[in-house]
Amino acid sequence: MEIHWNDKLAIDNGVIDDDHRLAIFIANDFIRMKRHEMTRERAIEVIDALRLHMRRHCQREEHFQKSIGFEPRAEHADEHRRLNQRLDQIVDKLEYAPIAELPGLVQATTNVLRTWLVDHILKDDIGMRDAIAAGEGKTDGDEAVCFV
Repeated sequence: MEIHWNDKLAIDNGVIDDDHRLAIFIANDFIRMKRHEMTRERAIEVIDALRLHMRRHCQREEHFQKSIGFEPRAEHADEHRRLNQRLDQIVDKLEYAPIAELPGLVQATTNVLRTWLVDHILKDDIGMRDAIAAGEGKTDGDEAVCFV
């Protein structure tokens, strides 16, 4: 089952949401792959794309949080580090797992992608929406978030 964007996931109607939408799009690319389409190379390609995107996104998000004085940013950065480590572990497993273990690994990865992305946005990122609404920051081209 794919991940679907909805208004509950909206944080800033700007760069952060665009990043989240792209992360969901890439995750859905992985989730949509059928068993007969799934090759080790294709699975690694998609997770690598997500890994690269998430590293850039986490940098942007953490820089934005600092610019608005977002208090739980240290814990948030720790959560980002854990996600990036998890994505590294997934790629390592995909690269070296015996072919017979790939279907189970793909299913486990799908579950991680579904739960982590949505839970992180709804539980961890949602505080930024409140800070933005309170006028503490904006992400509409603001220098603090527009780097890659």
